[in-house]
Amino acid sequence: MKITNVSVGIFVNQSKVLLVKRPLNRPWHGWWEFPGGKIKLGEKPQEALIREIKEELGVIVEKPVKWLTRLHYYDNQPFRLHFFKIFSWKNTPLMREHDELKWVDINKPSVNPILPANQIIFKSLALPTTYAITNMNEFKGNFMFALKKHIELGMSLIQIREKEMKNMELEIFSKKILDIKSKYQFKVLINSNLDLARRINADGLHLNSNQLYQKIDVPKGMIKAASCHSIDDLKQAEKISCDFALLSPVKKTLSHPKIKPMGWYQFQKIVNQVQIPVYALGGMRTDDIKKAQSRGSVGIASQRAIWN
Repeated sequence: MKITNVSVGIFVNQSKVLLVKRPLNRPWHGWWEFPGGKIKLGEKPQEALIREIKEELGVIVEKPVKWLTRLHYYDNQPFRLHFFKIFSWKNTPLMREHDELKWVDINKPSVNPILPANQIIFKSLALPTTYAITNMNEFKGNFMFALKKHIELGMSLIQIREKEMKNMELEIFSKKILDIKSKYQFKVLINSNLDLARRINADGLHLNSNQLYQKIDVPKGMIKAASCHSIDDLKQAEKISCDFALLSPVKKTLSHPKIKPMGWYQFQKIVNQVQIPVYALGGMRTDDIKKAQSRGSVGIASQRAIWN
């Protein structure tokens, strides 16, 4: 089946993004979406984006940033959506081809209905490209010093996962990280231990793949994430309203050398079946970020390379 490639622009203005309402003469009329259009034969995604945005809105896009690529089906027809973030442009957006334009809050879009393929974008926009997992068992050096340096460089989402630590040691370690958090802007999730997450007032809980299928009442307002290893796991994470998930292993890992990795093709196939932000995990390095995003992932998760 032939796949139609489409370039999509996400205009970002502080905490707001621009949505357009599809006109009556088009399929899915009345639905809201991000502006953009089909990529012509021989055209690169960025070229198509710049052309389409100028035609639709009268806006000249400057230095768009390539972001996620997602496969989505509309009326059983496959579309490959190339999402770009747009932070700089010339001219005020005009209503040339749409019924309405509106700037909406990233966290609470005030329009409805939004095209299904665009719904995951709102869930993903607030997430960073990397999800760091602590690994004191292998770390050599002053971890808290290294953590501060990484936070200063932009690290903003951390999972505390220390299976080798005893309860008291883990709580002390976690509190030290939270002490640093009081001076910097980042989020901390606790792996699989809801009691500890509550007790130390962590930002969230990261469920392991077994906990996905258990009834665990995560408090409202607390971030809920999950580790997944299959499409069934991911669909379960989506069902219980996780904010995001990890899918692994994509590549071979030191911690599970006997487990066969799924590879990027299978990863992409699985990720495109759900509407939940997913991080790629397993042998990930920072230079895998763009590849992960081109396969539908919001970014990578790592417990080794990310601390180097």
